[in-house]
Amino acid sequence: MEYRGLLHVLVLVLAMRHVIGRESKVGMLVEGLPLTYGSQLNVTSFELDIEINFTYDIVMKLRAELEEVMEKWLSYAPFKKDKQLADNYLNLLHKGFKNLLEAHRFMLQILQYITVPSALNLSNRCNYTVTGITDYELKVLVKNLNWAYEKLGPAWTPSEIRAESSKDNAIRLFGTVLDSEMLNLYEDNVVSLSLIDSLSSGIFPQYLLGLYQAAPCVGPKLNEELKVVSCTGYTNVYTCTVEIHEPAALHTVQEMIPVHYNSIALMGESESQRFVRTQTGSRVQLLDCDLTIHDLQDISICELIPWNAQCEQSVSNMVTWEIFKHCNFTKHEKFPTGMVTSDSSILVQGNNVNTKLRRGNELRSLSNLSPIIVYSSGEIIIEEKGESYIFPGIKNFTSDEVVFSALTEKDVKALEAAFWWQNFWRSFSTSDWIDIILIVFQIITMPFTIVSFIFGYQFHHLKDKRN
Repeated sequence: MEYRGLLHVLVLVLAMRHVIGRESKVGMLVEGLPLTYGSQLNVTSFELDIEINFTYDIVMKLRAELEEVMEKWLSYAPFKKDKQLADNYLNLLHKGFKNLLEAHRFMLQILQYITVPSALNLSNRCNYTVTGITDYELKVLVKNLNWAYEKLGPAWTPSEIRAESSKDNAIRLFGTVLDSEMLNLYEDNVVSLSLIDSLSSGIFPQYLLGLYQAAPCVGPKLNEELKVVSCTGYTNVYTCTVEIHEPAALHTVQEMIPVHYNSIALMGESESQRFVRTQTGSRVQLLDCDLTIHDLQDISICELIPWNAQCEQSVSNMVTWEIFKHCNFTKHEKFPTGMVTSDSSILVQGNNVNTKLRRGNELRSLSNLSPIIVYSSGEIIIEEKGESYIFPGIKNFTSDEVVFSALTEKDVKALEAAFWWQNFWRSFSTSDWIDIILIVFQIITMPFTIVSFIFGYQFHHLKDKRN
């Protein structure tokens, strides 16, 4: 008999093992995924320099020298004698000509960002420098083209060029050198112009993320926000002061998801606060985060603040009338129809939803109620307003289970009423309350005013009779 009893208990334990730790009913909060936040900001700064190593005169001189080389090419004697030969080789230079014109235009655009007509002293600064093409490199560019052109024999004939591969290769070498040099000129200037344009708009370029940390005064950074404070163009550099906002410490908490009932859900002291539980504690707290976060920062800067103790206790014990009495609520027009919870189950919430389960070729309906939590190894499909949301199942899960709401239909109606009254009282401003107090005061004092008027009238009437 004892063995039977032990066996019975063991069977029950094995059967219920997968249930332990799960939600028995869907309440007001469901445990979500881990959330990482920063508790404090460290702010440092550095100078980001984009080199400008050319002037308007240098740009125009470069254009003239390159056009001179190309004029030689276009007037090369064998090309004038044989138009078909000329056309064959001139096609090799089309891309190079185009890149030259574009690079020349970009260089003139870069010069438009110079607002201070003098050079900046670049010594003793915490800076990261993006090097630009130098005057020396521009001279080498022209020299390389002239060198390649000088490989062409002025007395070569069209028939010799066609017959001898060495002569054909020499002409093609000029085209290759031109194409390569013009491409480098184009790419160097398009990068510089793109960086300057982004910085001038107050946007730190994605291209430089991580690269700027090579500056010895900056070093490795994690989860930082970069803020472009100001920029100035000098004759030798376009420089910007950039602030680095880096979390001093990172913390991980468990997010608690507010469950929506007819679009109404729990709210902290404000809409921006989130419900969380520390990984070492059992109490639910509020995470208050700075909403002025830059696009390039992944980690929010937040602080933990206590939640209303009466509301927390009411939610923990799931005493609905106390929840409606002590807690704040909000209403969302849009919220996630399905969310992954801490144990990989799926929270389904929303209005007029239909939850289905697909395993292989089999598709069946699970429930048209919400909110619910679904445990399954199959794909979970949530349909709402013509949209379908598909979530993967839980690996190695052997059964399909649906956890329903702890709130009855009567509770949901009471929740809607509690939210309506909260929203009604929130809509009153200070001036509205002053007006109400004045109106009430007038209502209260009006009888006394009327009585005083009557007594005053009678007193004066009697006095007149005596006289």
